[in-house]
Amino acid sequence: MCVLKNQYIEARISRVEVNPTRCKELRAARGLSIRKLAEEAGVSTETIYSVEHGKRQPSVRTLGKIARALDAEVKDFFP
Repeated sequence: MCVLKNQYIEARISRVEVNPTRCKELRAARGLSIRKLAEEAGVSTETIYSVEHGKRQPSVRTLGKIARALDAEVKDFFP
């Protein structure tokens, strides 16, 4: 039951509206290139580029990976 509930909750909040500029600011503050951030987060360079340019909203899971790679919290990506 708990697994189904978690899957339901994740499906309901699978996309979030992040501030694309904030992602770029956090990356630049740590001196990381898009490629290096992608490697450290375990996502594609296209994903990082798309998030930073507002072309794609990341899933909750992807946002968590990016936040960990930037030594930030998920809440730091919101306005």
